[in-house]
Amino acid sequence: MTVNTPLSELDQLVFAASRHAGTPEGDALVAAARALRASVPDARSPVLRITAAPGIPLDDLVTEFRALNPQIEVEFTVSRAGVRALRGGRADVSAVWLPQHLRGLGSAPLGSSHPVVALAPSDPLASLDRIELAALGEHHLLQNPDTVPEWRELARELRGQTIGQRKSLELGLLATVGLQLDHVAAGNGIVILPRPVAEAEQRNDVVLVPVEGLGEHTSALIWADERVPRPEVADFTRLAAGLR
Repeated sequence: MTVNTPLSELDQLVFAASRHAGTPEGDALVAAARALRASVPDARSPVLRITAAPGIPLDDLVTEFRALNPQIEVEFTVSRAGVRALRGGRADVSAVWLPQHLRGLGSAPLGSSHPVVALAPSDPLASLDRIELAALGEHHLLQNPDTVPEWRELARELRGQTIGQRKSLELGLLATVGLQLDHVAAGNGIVILPRPVAEAEQRNDVVLVPVEGLGEHTSALIWADERVPRPEVADFTRLAAGLR
């Protein structure tokens, strides 16, 4: 039999409130529920749940935080769903690639990385040291074009009679980078990614070439934008910013 304690009931309240996050009223409800939860003493060791998107090097920072705060239990996972995990109450701090919808969340810059294009080894462009973005306008992009708006503006397949006839309609949604790179290796198109994200897949059947004409991909640390953040959240964000 499960026995509900005041603490467990407050945890359930926070979880229920998080379902309404994303609107001003919902965000206010989440903040109030978390503030109420934080006001109740808890005999358990504090837990800090951290997620990082693939390719964002957070391991050293997490290791340093653990060494400085042995009394805090740290749960660290790699996940592309950092914003959803944070809004859903499954994470306290997330490292994400931008752009993201961050309304109602606190954020701080983490770093940046130059974009690369993943090509099939048989592609004539794969032998180049660098590629101008304009040279990729004839290629098929396997990811959502909105993630690379500069490519979207010059892509031949998104103009005139070619609109609506893209290969992606045949391939369906390629939801993971691994699946996208499978199709790159098969010669079905390209993807443009931050270099650390592409390298994290450890593929030897695709070629990564830097792309000129694109801005750098930036990453950020995000957390619930509370008036008084939990001490462990505040300590981690200060450490990430180089502050002690």
